[in-house]
Amino acid sequence: MTPAEINTYTNAISACPLFAGMEKAELAALLEHEGCNLCDCPAGGILPSDGMLILLSGRVLIEKPASDGRSILMR
Repeated sequence: MTPAEINTYTNAISACPLFAGMEKAELAALLEHEGCNLCDCPAGGILPSDGMLILLSGRVLIEKPASDGRSILMR
């Protein structure tokens, strides 16, 4: 990841209340953690569900199958 990308992403995630008060160096360390993946998801794509997701831009529609086969919609 380039320094410009790190700066862009640290600025974006610092706006999230979960990360409020963290120093830029700490945020940059989070981005470089081996479990951190940055990805672009096209419209209609499926996001990974094996961890915490932070949406940097755009919108997400989340559907979860209910036990009776219907979908539960979360906005």
